[in-house]
Amino acid sequence: MPAIHNPPWQNHLRADLRRRQTQAEWKLWYYVCRSQLGVKIRRQHGIGRFIADFYCYKAQLVIEIDGGVHLRPDVRERDREKEAFLNELGLTVLRFTNHEVLCNIDMVLAKIRSKLQTQRFPLARGEVSHRLTEGPETPRRDSRPPDPA
Repeated sequence: MPAIHNPPWQNHLRADLRRRQTQAEWKLWYYVCRSQLGVKIRRQHGIGRFIADFYCYKAQLVIEIDGGVHLRPDVRERDREKEAFLNELGLTVLRFTNHEVLCNIDMVLAKIRSKLQTQRFPLARGEVSHRLTEGPETPRRDSRPPDPA
C-alpha cells in the first residue's frame, strides 16, 4: 500500500509551496511553529493526493488558508473534494481566509486552540493537558518548574 502521508512524489511540490508561501501562511506559521500551541503542526503536509496547508497529526486537524482563487467554481469544487477525502480519513478541517489570518490572527488562533481542546488525542509522555489552554508563552517540555522557596 502506498504511503498516504507525504508521498515521495510530492516532495518537490511541498518544498516549492513552503518556499512560495503566502503572507497569510507565513503569518500563521509564525504563531504555530515550534509547538507554540502545545502540539506539533506541520506546514504543506501531503495527505493522499492533496497537500494540506497545515496539519497536526496528534489532533488529526487540517488547517487551510484560502485566498481569492478559492472563490473560483473549479477551485471550490476541488476544495470540496479535498475536504470530503480528509473527513473520510477522520480528519477535521478548519478553513480561514487570507483576510482573517492577516487582519484577525487572535480570532484565528482562538478557533484553533478551541478545536485542539475539543479533539481527543493521547498526550505524549511528560505532557500535561493544560498546555493547550495557554498561549505561546507555554513552557517547553525541557524547562524546569521553579524551585520551591
